[in-house]
Amino acid sequence: MSIVQEIRCSKCGAPIAFNPGEIIATCPYCGYTSVIETGKTFTLKHSMVLNEYNPTQAEELVRNWMRSGFMKPRNLPKSSKILEKSLVYLPFWIVPATATSEYKGVFERLVPPVVK
Repeated sequence: MSIVQEIRCSKCGAPIAFNPGEIIATCPYCGYTSVIETGKTFTLKHSMVLNEYNPTQAEELVRNWMRSGFMKPRNLPKSSKILEKSLVYLPFWIVPATATSEYKGVFERLVPPVVK
């Protein structure tokens, strides 16, 4: 049984080298990232959330966000102009922690404010 160490990019067709055990491969030519299907269950050491939206859908999501909610100017959708759309994958760390904190705030309703 041979071990596959190279696949082809599903976007541009260029060869992509990878090491055994890797489940994510990024094309060095076009930058397209894909998940390597192994057919076996595995524990994720690294993971990636796949993009589900094209640029037009992403812009519509932003415009819908501008139209609703609070703490935004009412004229935000009309006064803003989307200049560019770029899909960026950002690395992040997940660090489980247990913590204790103290906080103080002002709780307001229609009655006088109460410090809690």
